[in-house]
Amino acid sequence: MSVNGFMVDPICSCEVGAGKNAVSDITIMTQDLEDNAITSIDDVEVSFHIFDTDSWDTIVDTDAVNVTF
Repeated sequence: MSVNGFMVDPICSCEVGAGKNAVSDITIMTQDLEDNAITSIDDVEVSFHIFDTDSWDTIVDTDAVNVTF
């Protein structure tokens, strides 16, 4: 994940059943923001690794999604 052009290591884990939707949080560690002097989140680029929780097989690795606030 990139925040304002700086790479950070977010935490996000959400289990979603087949044919279902979910809304979840993405946690960015304060230390990552402080280390990069980020005081406001203006631009985010993130991609998702989606996998089967039983077999750990990859379902899809998404393209990057860009969001500007």
